[in-house]
Amino acid sequence: MRTQGVNKLVDEVSGKGAPSTDSPPSAVSRAAGAGIGRGDVVLFRWNGREALAALTDQGAKVEGLGVFKETTLLGKPWGSSLTIGAQRVALLRPSLPDFVRLVRRGAQIITMKDAAAILAGTGIGAGAFVVEFGVGSGALTLSLLHGVGISGRVISVDNNPKHMEMARRNVSRTPWGGWWELREGDCRAGVPETGVDAVVIDIAEPWESVPAAARALKACGRLASFSPTVNQTERMVGTLEAAGFSDIRTVEVLEREHAIRAGASRPSFEMLGHTGYLTFARKLE
Repeated sequence: MRTQGVNKLVDEVSGKGAPSTDSPPSAVSRAAGAGIGRGDVVLFRWNGREALAALTDQGAKVEGLGVFKETTLLGKPWGSSLTIGAQRVALLRPSLPDFVRLVRRGAQIITMKDAAAILAGTGIGAGAFVVEFGVGSGALTLSLLHGVGISGRVISVDNNPKHMEMARRNVSRTPWGGWWELREGDCRAGVPETGVDAVVIDIAEPWESVPAAARALKACGRLASFSPTVNQTERMVGTLEAAGFSDIRTVEVLEREHAIRAGASRPSFEMLGHTGYLTFARKLE
């Protein structure tokens, strides 16, 4: 849906068509067991390095590795490998963790640990209608798009052209852009759509978007907000309470890997600690 006013689509604002984020036909039409085909994005992994590249009729240009002819890759089984000189190059089918890990970054991204908590805490799933205030580099957007699936819809709103372009590029590498709409606008103004299942907020002053979120959400719809600092979180919670939201809770997700060795397993010395505070709430009516 194309909407006029502050929430114009990016291609309308710029006066030119934005790069397509539609799903590559090969990604949705071929059987899961089929080999690599034109239009597929391949995860190349070699010598501890990895990169994503799409296979076109011009081949695949892999950063740090070179250009592969289309005939070299076409029909190759997923998970197979090529030998280039002394290097063994694995050809992997990328999934959500790969796309998020390899996003081109501008703004700080919401990591997988926090994205997973947001999806679980809001109940976002197949067919959901989600509005995202603040797109950043698009890492959370990828998780939202993956979560709602082809039967769902995600609208992302931002007013920073650099962030929007970065997010558009990152989404365009995935097969999930067909149900995404990126709008340039003021998150405080929100969107004209109503009946939204969930609103996710990742902006510096999230409390300013609470009225817009309340207008968009359906009764009993869920809200999630990400804030790096306690001061932001305190003000956000106070605003949600004043606006009549219920089920308000704030959590912090900490992730630590474990080094597993027979007879010598232990927690890793490093961990993915504080990234931000997640605040969840439910609209009553």
